Amino acid sequence: DYMPSLATWTDYGAKAIVSTSEITLTGPCTKEMSTGIHASPIDAMRNWAVTYDGKDDAYHYALERNMSVAFTGFYVWTNLFTDERFVHETVYDAGFSDIYIADDKIISNVENWITTQEHDLMIAHLGGTDHAGHMFGTKAEKYKDKMRHLDAQLNSIRNSLPSGWTLLITADHGMSESG
Repeated sequence: DYMPSLATWTDYGAKAIVSTSEITLTGPCTKEMSTGIHASPIDAMRNWAVTYDGKDDAYHYALERNMSVAFTGFYVWTNLFTDERFVHETVYDAGFSDIYIADDKIISNVENWITTQEHDLMIAHLGGTDHAGHMFGTKAEKYKDKMRHLDAQLNSIRNSLPSGWTLLITADHGMSESG
């Protein structure tokens, strides 16, 4: 109901459940999903300042193949992937009240990247749904409106992708009804 377009995407690809550890903060979950390395308690303490000094991941492999890798959205990616060859177009939000503005800028970056086709691997980290869920809970109309808005944006991106491109959508953690 919240993302009707995304719900039909299994007709175009595959769906998989990926689990992270019991540390469900954004930074540690992002680190786990992007590197495959289990988060540690210190990662929970650092959260947005979580670090990674490895190179055994898809992003570094792409760099080794002279591919362009670009990140947009939350600054956690800048902390995790520090090699100067990575492209970072970090978008800072204005806190939990920023449900739309930062995400819309991130989506704009992605749309531009698709148009220019200058990057081989692109990562966009959106936080508006997380903010809306924490502020209002998952049953609130403001949360549902944000999810529908994002659903339309993602569907537009999917429909604009050139043939042969792959789009992967993940979520960094779940959300309770109370936020």
